[in-house]
Amino acid sequence: MRKTITLCSYFFLTLILFLPSSFSLKAEKADEHLAAPRISFLEPAPGLNKKRFWGVAATQVAGYGTTLYLLDQLWYQEYPRQGFNFHNDLEDWLQMDKLGHVTAAYHLSRLGAQSFEWAGLGPRSSTWLGTISAVGFMGVVEILDGFSTGWGFSLADFTANKIGAASFVSQQLIWQEQKILYKFSFSRTPLAELRPAILGHNLREQMLKDYNGQTYWVSLNLQSLSGYHIFPQWLNLAVGHGAYGMLSSRASHQVSPHYERYRQWYIAPDIDWQRIPTNSPLLSTLFSALNFIKAPAPALEYNRMEGLKVHLIFF
Repeated sequence: MRKTITLCSYFFLTLILFLPSSFSLKAEKADEHLAAPRISFLEPAPGLNKKRFWGVAATQVAGYGTTLYLLDQLWYQEYPRQGFNFHNDLEDWLQMDKLGHVTAAYHLSRLGAQSFEWAGLGPRSSTWLGTISAVGFMGVVEILDGFSTGWGFSLADFTANKIGAASFVSQQLIWQEQKILYKFSFSRTPLAELRPAILGHNLREQMLKDYNGQTYWVSLNLQSLSGYHIFPQWLNLAVGHGAYGMLSSRASHQVSPHYERYRQWYIAPDIDWQRIPTNSPLLSTLFSALNFIKAPAPALEYNRMEGLKVHLIFF
């Protein structure tokens, strides 16, 4: 079984992962002598909330242990351990898996930062802690890869993780907002039926394994980047990258039938859900989760096999 620790597996298995509470909080403490206002559970605390912070820390400990156990059962158990080794997989899937690492690191950083803000830490500290939590977790997984005979430590994966995390933290520190988002979409393909052991037997597995059906997007907020208020504040323009014809990790593998491997490029409108005004903490939380997914919309596609194509709705 090939390695399938990609965007979806990182995102869903580590949704509740946060960094340990070993960092100094002295700059973020609220005045404990002031009466705290009553707030909704889903709203961020106005200052450091010790119960929330320790709850986040406890969730992190449980999340780390549970996730690493699941990874061991799902991916590492079938392969014996060995001395630390490297594996160059940059060309295996036309870099689709690397885009998954970038997107995963970006959103884990974002979710980690939001969790620390919910606990009452300031924006700057939350940004750094959320980013370090994402890089730390994904780095542990890469090290485990290095000791497995099934694959090895991938410098390309390691670098992609850093790019995704750096994209989040740099935007927060420079702009105090996310003007450029990374998103994911998936559509089932007939190729999975040809090699279900590699590309997945069902929808859940195919979302993780079938790179032919995955698309990764860079979603740009038009109003924020251009400065023109003629654009709705929630309207984005997304540029997507996909690939097709991949029945094995490398084109040189002898696979029957043979498909030409090629890239797909897309441009489509998108929605930045977190920029939709709402006074509901519940809706705000749901919008934050939705920002992982590219909104279905009309799209233009270009690939070298078919040229320019129009999709009335593409996801």
